[in-house]
Amino acid sequence: MSDSIIIHSGRPQDLPALLAFDLVAASEPDRAAFLSSALNEGRTLVACDENTCLGYGILGGFFGHAFIELIYVAKSARRGGVGRRIMDALAECVEGDRVFVSTNRSNAPMHALLAELGYVPSGEVRNLDPGDPELFYVKSMSDAFSPE
Repeated sequence: MSDSIIIHSGRPQDLPALLAFDLVAASEPDRAAFLSSALNEGRTLVACDENTCLGYGILGGFFGHAFIELIYVAKSARRGGVGRRIMDALAECVEGDRVFVSTNRSNAPMHALLAELGYVPSGEVRNLDPGDPELFYVKSMSDAFSPE
């Protein structure tokens, strides 16, 4: 599947297609507004095959460094390389020496993907989602930074 995926900069007109598969944004107005804002600000990459949008990623900032704020892949496209392609494309957009990302402790598939892509653990924040801490990761984007 991943060979036929095309990554493009997200555009405001992509919003309906993304809402069609993002089950969270479809039911939570704050998530839909966040996605719309990221599209308008040019911080979103969208993955599509010939016919359908399959996923998206949003790049933002974190203490002056790049931070992958959100990755979402359509349920029907998971485990097929879409998330990897989005993560790689977002990393290519990073201008600094490192990029951060986080995920819930319970998200085992994302932890495995991050390890495969060279991200290393960087910390933990509790109390965002009760009972499911947020684990942070970092990846070096240059020889100038080497994670501890």
